[in-house]
Amino acid sequence: MKQFTYISDLTNSKGIETMTGAPVSKINKTLLSGIGYSASTLELIDVELTSGSTQRFILKKTALNADWLTQRTKDTVGREAEILDEESLLKIWDSVHCPYMVFAMEKGQIAMLMNDLSEYLLPDVKEPIDLATEATILNTLASLHAGFWKSNEIKKLGWLGVPQQYVDALGPDDHLTDSFAPPPEKVLESMNKG
Repeated sequence: MKQFTYISDLTNSKGIETMTGAPVSKINKTLLSGIGYSASTLELIDVELTSGSTQRFILKKTALNADWLTQRTKDTVGREAEILDEESLLKIWDSVHCPYMVFAMEKGQIAMLMNDLSEYLLPDVKEPIDLATEATILNTLASLHAGFWKSNEIKKLGWLGVPQQYVDALGPDDHLTDSFAPPPEKVLESMNKG
């Protein structure tokens, strides 16, 4: 996985040309709102190459000190980006498709540029998914986790989250960081209901 030094390089012409290997004629950025439950921001990046072809990316940016989940799980390094830079975790991508192109970590913020896989996302509705899709998801996650059961390398990664952190993060009580990084109201309401 390629790491850039500056977050701005993920979406400027020079950075995108480094990834695509082709000259860029135009870049359009559209802020996406109302998506997800973290405090991360998402931007749709439409890139037009001088050849006339186009490519779409999603830029995800997270300020570690403002994201409720990051704060509640005591993530001080930006685990989501660290995973991309950790050689002992590369076999994650044997089980799931890696959408990430490049990432950067700068001044307490992480940013990741991904291929736009929107067409493959499940619909954002409160309805059951079909059994075949559910089986695919569960089998894929089982395969992913089984690949690391006997791994001594991941035990050495002090920044990797442990189950207790997620149990604590989703608990019903107020959290010390809620005054400056509160979860969305719907999420907090669900956590309080258990």
